[in-house]
Amino acid sequence: MIVLSIVHQLLIIGPAASIIIHFTNIFCQKEALLICRFNMAAFGANMESFTNVLGFYATRNPIVVGLLGSFFSIMLASKILSREEREQTAEFLLAKHISRIEVVGSKLAVFLTCLVFLNVVITAAGFLSLEIFKGDSEYSVAVFFCYAFYSFLVMLLFGAVGFFLSILIKRGRSMTSISIGIILGSYFFDIVSKATPAAAMIGYISPFKFVPTDVLNPGYGIEGLRLLYFGGISALFFLLTFVIYRKKDILV
Repeated sequence: MIVLSIVHQLLIIGPAASIIIHFTNIFCQKEALLICRFNMAAFGANMESFTNVLGFYATRNPIVVGLLGSFFSIMLASKILSREEREQTAEFLLAKHISRIEVVGSKLAVFLTCLVFLNVVITAAGFLSLEIFKGDSEYSVAVFFCYAFYSFLVMLLFGAVGFFLSILIKRGRSMTSISIGIILGSYFFDIVSKATPAAAMIGYISPFKFVPTDVLNPGYGIEGLRLLYFGGISALFFLLTFVIYRKKDILV
């Protein structure tokens, strides 16, 4: 009886287990394919992007350069002006017969210098990397520099936001958590809008949405509307910073 029971179980359970395993493998493969498609859509990529060195660079760049560069930009801008109040050096600075416009202008000049230097280093490193690892893959150098310029513009915009927020936040309150929240929130909205067609509209509240990643498109270049978007919003926030700081009560 024991032998017959074992044989019976093997005849019944064995094929059933094989069928279950077979359909499980199919399900896992479909799930992996869906996840892969979701990830590619989220980063604005397609299969062709991974066959070209510049396409791959543009796919990975938003994570490495876009996010980290934006973190650096907004945190530097938010602290470079507010630290005068936080460290209680504003009274000494303003006692030097320096106008508030000159104070903000000098801080802005330092910020822009650091941001330009950072982007020069990033662009040079990126170009060198492409030249080293391109192999037989060809890419447009002009398109690469256009894409690098877009990266600079998005960092500039977040820096302008940080500059503006720094004069609104009360002394003693950290800007780090606010800065991180702004960057990650913008990045999240951009990813969701790209991966989910039904939520495509929410991406327009994110500056990352306006950085084109289709670098393999023959018509890729600097577009006037995108340039106006980044330049206009950045200029607006910088201008508001100058206007509000002139009348702000400085804590000493």
